[in-house]
Amino acid sequence: RHSTHIPNDMEDVRSIALAEGGYIAISDNGSSCYHGVPTIIIDQITRHQNKNLELIAIGPRDYSQYDDDDYFYYLLKTNGRQFGNVSSEFWETMNSRDASPEFVAIAGPDSYYIKFDDGVSAWKGLNESCAAILLRRGVTVKCIWIGPDDAYFLNYREGGEKKRSYYKLPGALNKYASNKRYD
Repeated sequence: RHSTHIPNDMEDVRSIALAEGGYIAISDNGSSCYHGVPTIIIDQITRHQNKNLELIAIGPRDYSQYDDDDYFYYLLKTNGRQFGNVSSEFWETMNSRDASPEFVAIAGPDSYYIKFDDGVSAWKGLNESCAAILLRRGVTVKCIWIGPDDAYFLNYREGGEKKRSYYKLPGALNKYASNKRYD
């Protein structure tokens, strides 16, 4: 399934999530466009009339469930309401702070990363190398993706210098991540 409004460019995208074979992009105006996204997530977006969306994160399929379309996901609306299929520990972490999430990455029930708008980050179940970078003083995360089997991509700044680290990226992305040119 896909939305009727595919973006002409990505200039106004505030949040994007990739799913198995698809994507969802949330625009600055709170609307979204999607293609190949799991039905459970499309149904949630439709219930909210595809409006006032702030942030989306999609993890892998939840194989512990009987439904083939049950994925780990997190959705934040502009009014602060949150929806998702995530662990109770994720919800406890999310709701333990007065700050709002700036971005979220999910790799399963016991693997996630949350960056809050006050600069504080919380995570669980990340690759040891990735977690070690996050623990260093002066690291500012620009982008993070986490996947199954300790896979990750981390784009960050440290001491004003742009850096990246990655492990077990999908083939096509690995080619670009290993490119020595860095803009």
